[in-house]
Amino acid sequence: MNITCIPYNEWRKIEMEGVHTRDSHIIEHLGKRADVDTVLVINRPISYTEIFLKRRSKKLKGKIVLRYKNATLYQVAEKTFVLDYISNDILGPIIQKKTWFFQQFDALCLFEAYKRSLDFLNLKQSIVIAQSVFASKFVSKLTEPCVFDAWDNVLLFPSNSSMRDVFFQAYQSMAKMCPVWITNSDENIKYYKTHYNVEQCFLVKNGVDVDIFEKEYPMPHDLVGIPRPIIGFGGRISHLVDFKLLNYLTEKHSEKSFVLIGELLAKEVFEKIEQRKNVYYLGNKTYSEYIAYIKNFDIGIVPYVVQKLQHGGDSIKVYEYLAAGLKVVGVPAGGMQDLGEYIFLSKTSEEFSDNIDKALSSKETICLSDFYTWNNKVNTIINILKSSIK
Repeated sequence: MNITCIPYNEWRKIEMEGVHTRDSHIIEHLGKRADVDTVLVINRPISYTEIFLKRRSKKLKGKIVLRYKNATLYQVAEKTFVLDYISNDILGPIIQKKTWFFQQFDALCLFEAYKRSLDFLNLKQSIVIAQSVFASKFVSKLTEPCVFDAWDNVLLFPSNSSMRDVFFQAYQSMAKMCPVWITNSDENIKYYKTHYNVEQCFLVKNGVDVDIFEKEYPMPHDLVGIPRPIIGFGGRISHLVDFKLLNYLTEKHSEKSFVLIGELLAKEVFEKIEQRKNVYYLGNKTYSEYIAYIKNFDIGIVPYVVQKLQHGGDSIKVYEYLAAGLKVVGVPAGGMQDLGEYIFLSKTSEEFSDNIDKALSSKETICLSDFYTWNNKVNTIINILKSSIK
């Protein structure tokens, strides 16, 4: 089987931070499977403006095997190739912002380079799994069968509110071109069927590579000296973080250390987190670094908002906490509501506070079943892709 993947995240970001997002995990596992011959990744278009401003490398890591105008095909693993398209548009990304990505996926050069890549790799029969709604115009040109992995519902992100109509139209286009969808929550399935008349939408939740988190890792240098117990949060500081809940907890448990690591996506949220003496924000970490931090937390927490700011997500960090052997305290949102047998679910701030003490004193050993591994999730996705080809 030959598979073309269109990830949500830009490949340079994946190179820098490591394989830690749903799309990158799936691509990595597809490339290791015996029943997959070749994986062709269509990278999100990027501009020289973004490369300069974000200090990214012009070239990807890997061997260049094909060039066509502004596009370059790299071999990044034994069976995995990445088609990278760099636009000459300098001002467009600044003026148009996210709408620029929709337009660039429609670039003739990119589609021609894709066809040339198929010929070069001799991919006579391929199936596409699109993981980015930005690629709706690219997908509309395809003749190959396409499955849409519509994981987090980005239409509901607060940062996308000004572009609601654009995203809505893109999702509608994907519904016309992709009869089969995959997503990571029941909430999303209901939303997609209601708003886009998607008939076949399969639930494939996130997973974890348990073997990686079972290993022991040395304590990171900036954790040394932080008083125990360490209550850890490893994730993006975004609109999903409930700063009111976090502030309540750090005040209530002043004798405990709260360590936050992850990318700062919402400064307005971070600025509302009380910078108490027992609060330590240690910045963003690569995935390999992140694992070492998780392994050296005493418990893991997920202080997310409930209801109005949800976007049908399924928190990967919870599976990673559990795989690392941590007790987890969370809320009935972000997929955690389905993990009640493994974690301490909290409906109120007071209950969350009490559960922190319960988690710290718990002696129960946690053992995740194979159902929660990325290998199992990708097995399910492969079966869906095979059915789509038929």
